[in-house]
Amino acid sequence: MSDYDWNIEAMLEYSMQQKIKQLRARLGLSLAEMAKCAGLNVTFLRNLESGKEKMTPELLAQILDACYYFGEENSAIEKSFDKQN
Repeated sequence: MSDYDWNIEAMLEYSMQQKIKQLRARLGLSLAEMAKCAGLNVTFLRNLESGKEKMTPELLAQILDACYYFGEENSAIEKSFDKQN
């Protein structure tokens, strides 16, 4: 593997970590809420977001599934609120 390949891999890893952190914040979820829904330990999720643990496709899928669940739930709440007003 060349240095160039490693740098691309590192950039993608960092980008995924930041996107997950941003998505969690946008959904208004704490680390504990996200970890519980994704079936992860809070410390492990924190370490994933900070780059101390390596992201795998399986972990990414678990986290995105949790985000999707909360996104759908929030969307349903917003639609219900809009209908009432």
